Amino acid sequence: MTTFGDLSIRVKLLVIIIVPSITALLLACAALATYDRHSYREDLVHKLAVLAGVTEDNSVAALEFADPKAAEKTLASLRTEPHIVSAHLYNAAG
Repeated sequence: MTTFGDLSIRVKLLVIIIVPSITALLLACAALATYDRHSYREDLVHKLAVLAGVTEDNSVAALEFADPKAAEKTLASLRTEPHIVSAHLYNAAG
């Protein structure tokens, strides 16, 4: 078995250059993946919060006047969002 000391200068230099480079590349990829996952989640939560606020503002009249057609129209606008599985409106009586 060959030890590091028995290798030629060329191979030693190659190992000294490649190992840190690969390590730095792997650490950078891990950091980028972690950041991307975190920022994607934050963006998704923010987008859904904005949609919930807009839906809330648009559904007040439908709930006040007990207008199911207006409520359906308000909720139908959420169908274009793929992350929303279902949406419901409830009045004070449930």
